[in-house]
Amino acid sequence: MTIGLLGNTNVVFKRKFKWIADMWCYDDPHNLIILNTKKVIVRKRPTLNIDDNGKATWEPFQFDIECAGSTDNKELYEYLAKCYDYTNGMPNENLPATLRISMLDEAGEPQEEWLMNGVWPTAINFGELDFSSSEEVTLQLTVRFEKCRYRNLVEPKTD
Repeated sequence: MTIGLLGNTNVVFKRKFKWIADMWCYDDPHNLIILNTKKVIVRKRPTLNIDDNGKATWEPFQFDIECAGSTDNKELYEYLAKCYDYTNGMPNENLPATLRISMLDEAGEPQEEWLMNGVWPTAINFGELDFSSSEEVTLQLTVRFEKCRYRNLVEPKTD
């Protein structure tokens, strides 16, 4: 009896701990807005639900963004304000974005990529405040999306 693929030295095991994210949109056909995602905290991969009839739907996707005390998140806040005016509770322009999350290996090389198109915010949680904590303030963003594409970027090791 053998241990199968686990004994193969060419198998690459993916690790959970290292992710990067990019998010962008166009506010007109020629003006690309790159939404700063340097401090994005991704806690899970997208989830696909399949009902009894075989119809597949993507669950809303949630991630956190650390709020730096500078202009780092300026474009993101402007994008959110264009999508939904949270000062008066009314929807604004239809500005679907694209979100890409990539899992990295120990050397920083991409192992897998999820590309979500037609991203639209469905919930914005501006976070809690606490006098007894020195943790960084985060903004929690929940988005829905029209399409999602997965790419495995891992090549088998060769000796």
